[in-house]
Amino acid sequence: MLRLKPSPSAALAVGGYRKEMKKYFVVSMLIFAVGCSNDNELKLYDFGPFTIEGPSLWKVRNVRGVDSYVKEIITENSDTLYFDYGYYSNPLEEEILPVFDEFTIKLLTEKGIIEEDSLRAENQRAYEKAILNKKENFEFDRIGGFKAKIVKPIKIGEGITGIYFDSLRNSSSMEMNVKLNFYGIDLNEQDQNDVLKAVKTIKFEK
Repeated sequence: MLRLKPSPSAALAVGGYRKEMKKYFVVSMLIFAVGCSNDNELKLYDFGPFTIEGPSLWKVRNVRGVDSYVKEIITENSDTLYFDYGYYSNPLEEEILPVFDEFTIKLLTEKGIIEEDSLRAENQRAYEKAILNKKENFEFDRIGGFKAKIVKPIKIGEGITGIYFDSLRNSSSMEMNVKLNFYGIDLNEQDQNDVLKAVKTIKFEK
């Protein structure tokens, strides 16, 4: 059986092709690595009363607040984050309202329409159902020198992700504590992880 040897020119062509492909592969990998590095780069955001480290691609948007200092942050995935620094910042809790408030219970029982025990039992059933269907879990930690509540959805994409500080400093004039929340709602997995990492870097001005 005859074997044909490639001509010198063909061998050079194949060798040159392989070198070019190898060079192209190396350059492509470098570009990819640089791109990933930029995407994952962190930035220190200084909001005055506090700082936080988050992805460099976050875009801060000014918002006018009432009795508080607020801003919005747009993530790379177009999710919106919020923070509220003031006396009335939301504690990031799911509000559980009773079926019958105290006024209604008093009114119905005084008129003899229904017994008080039945109304309170209905309220208890509604409360237990709400607890079973809650969307978030929370834990407490000490961040930036202050006690903080960290909130995380039970299911990714459904609920609040963020942090809440109840007592940062006291205003002697109003006899109230300054509070801070930083959160997003129904975030995708990447943004949820970014927020949970970022809130642990919060530091307050001294």
